[in-house]
Amino acid sequence: MSAQFSNTFTVGLYKCEMTFDPASKSIHAEWTPAEPKRLTDAELKQYRAGRNALLSEVGKALGGNVLVIET
Repeated sequence: MSAQFSNTFTVGLYKCEMTFDPASKSIHAEWTPAEPKRLTDAELKQYRAGRNALLSEVGKALGGNVLVIET
């Protein structure tokens, strides 16, 4: 798997572009206009939906499951 995966989604007043790079096996999130300090429950739900959509694509491409651990 060499292609990058990305998803851009709205979280409240913010926009998040999340990218998975298979070469480095890392996820990067770019927030516009800036990274929020806190998310409301509704915004957290929007963030998780966008993140999970990206990880679902990655899992399908890998042919397996993706585990997310939130701290």
